[in-house]
Amino acid sequence: MKKILLVAVLAASVLSISAQSFEDFFSTKKSNQKITYGVRFGLNIMGMRNNITNNDVLAFFSFGHDLPYTLDIHKKPGVTLGVNVDIPILKNLWATTGLYYSATGMKMNFKQDFSKPYAGEPLKEPRVNLTMHNIRIPVQASYRYTLKNDYQFQVNLGPYFAYGIAGKASVKNDVDGTSMGSFDLTGNPNKVDPERDEFIILGTERINTAKSNYVNPFDMGIAFGMGVTYKTKYFAGFNYDAGLVNVNGKRAHGFSHNKLKNHSFTLVVGYNF
Repeated sequence: MKKILLVAVLAASVLSISAQSFEDFFSTKKSNQKITYGVRFGLNIMGMRNNITNNDVLAFFSFGHDLPYTLDIHKKPGVTLGVNVDIPILKNLWATTGLYYSATGMKMNFKQDFSKPYAGEPLKEPRVNLTMHNIRIPVQASYRYTLKNDYQFQVNLGPYFAYGIAGKASVKNDVDGTSMGSFDLTGNPNKVDPERDEFIILGTERINTAKSNYVNPFDMGIAFGMGVTYKTKYFAGFNYDAGLVNVNGKRAHGFSHNKLKNHSFTLVVGYNF
């Protein structure tokens, strides 16, 4: 009988602790914290999801000839920096937003495919480097849980909105490293390099107008992040942005039907005031 009572007491204790932990984990109590402001700096790997195929490349370069080209697309490094605002709602639920500068883009290498026969002269191998400079505003729900008082763990999820304020594409010949020109992605004819090469790739032909873009400036998508704050001051974590908007400006010669969507992975550190 004593053993049964002991087991019952232990079971009740475990259930009580579990219930308290569950209640604390998903607490609906109002927060007594204040709005927190901070600064953030991040190093990111950025790219553009796309549906460009080697058939698109072949159709673009061929002009009636079977030119042996393939396309390699690579991510590129960038930076993110800005101010962050954390707004307490409940004990474990916050809203987080801010104003950030971030860079997006990708690198594209057009390579000769020597597995295919070609009897013409050796061809150039263009390497295109695309970079867009954006202003970014995330609006996320943030779940927070305090671990041993000094550490607060957080998970963030919500949309982001971005707008491109500047952009540039440069084209080089991978064979000898010479420049094949550069052009402004916002479509401003006053910002285009007047000495650029007239190589027809991704819209480098002279059709610039003030109202046309190679890349659409508006972008939005889903942002996910996790992090840890130490003693309410020092933050470290990561973010992943997945763009939902096709930012192809339709001026890309030969590639106007393709889709380009931004995405990036960022390691972030920060300080809260």
